[in-house]
Amino acid sequence: MALTTDQEYEVSAWKDDHRSTLLRGPWELFASSRESSAAVYQSPSYFDYLQDGNRDGRFVILTVKNRRTDAIVGVVPLKLWTYRLQFTFRARTFFEIGRRSIGILGSEPMIPDDPRAFDELFFAFTRHYPESQVIYMDAVPSTSYLWRHLQTSPTIRSLYHTLVVDGFREWHCVPLPKSMDEYYKKLTRKKRYNLMRQERLLQAHGGHALRLVVITKEEDLHYLFEAMEKLPTEKKFNFVFRKEEYVRLSQHGLLHCYVLQSGEDIVGLLLGTKAGKTFRIDRFVHDPSLKRFSPGTTLWQLVLKDLIDGGEFTRVDFGYGFPAYRHSSTNVIEQRGRILLFRRSITNRCLVLAYSFYSALVRFVMEKTGRGSRQSAPDG
Repeated sequence: MALTTDQEYEVSAWKDDHRSTLLRGPWELFASSRESSAAVYQSPSYFDYLQDGNRDGRFVILTVKNRRTDAIVGVVPLKLWTYRLQFTFRARTFFEIGRRSIGILGSEPMIPDDPRAFDELFFAFTRHYPESQVIYMDAVPSTSYLWRHLQTSPTIRSLYHTLVVDGFREWHCVPLPKSMDEYYKKLTRKKRYNLMRQERLLQAHGGHALRLVVITKEEDLHYLFEAMEKLPTEKKFNFVFRKEEYVRLSQHGLLHCYVLQSGEDIVGLLLGTKAGKTFRIDRFVHDPSLKRFSPGTTLWQLVLKDLIDGGEFTRVDFGYGFPAYRHSSTNVIEQRGRILLFRRSITNRCLVLAYSFYSALVRFVMEKTGRGSRQSAPDG
């Protein structure tokens, strides 16, 4: 028997050019109103960037209309690809299981906070993409309307098995103050002194004034590529260091990176993207020989000053991880999780149970051995 929902909303696949003004207008409005790092992944410019490369999966758009007014009230950009659920221990993957998947770009769909809209959207996934077995949402806040709906909706329970991969984890961001004076007031006198001292020591060691290069345009990318060549960027293991990706990001107005120089020497770099008023940090890298001078902290403080003085952004997102000072007065911590919804079947139910059992076993072993892995991000 087919499931039905209250038909106030209609979800359909967008068939025309995604650059059509009929779609672009409401899409721009929805994306620009979101105060989150997720906005970068839901913006029309990011979708253009994905479509232009289109090397990893297929990208499509669903629209949500109000049936009474025929107005577009939601736009949901999607990625269709094969997601591989990995059974990993201490950075080693023993095996993985692939499933054809739907990825919601930005995790939280840009639709009204109405249970009928959410039910209709997730029901529509089964209609439009019957071959897909998994819906993938990378960073769902534990306090979000989406997560509450996934837990309470009978429609969701009837259609999917829910898995939170590795549970909810800390997600760090820094709301940007209007001035550096306002920022420094949140720090202790000792903290302010140490930050300035670290910068002085790093500059004295290099023998040159520190220079922060801002990279937002294609013609500036040679600074970034030179830094990538000189610093340990682990090119073989991380996609974020593909040069062609940064060329395309700059062409679509999404690039915002920094390189810190001391004379001819490269101290460090910061890889980032932007969407509206949110600055999303992807990675910090610094010269390991300068570790005793805290180059990462100095780089972050100089970048922070540039962001505040520039006035373009109101928020910086670090993503998942554990900063060195977890309870800093400048950091805001959210709990977010990678959510997978598996289509209901005996096979998928067994897979969810097996992964849940394996993850619990890994956490138990890591806690007993005291070798839990933690990522590090600079702290203000």
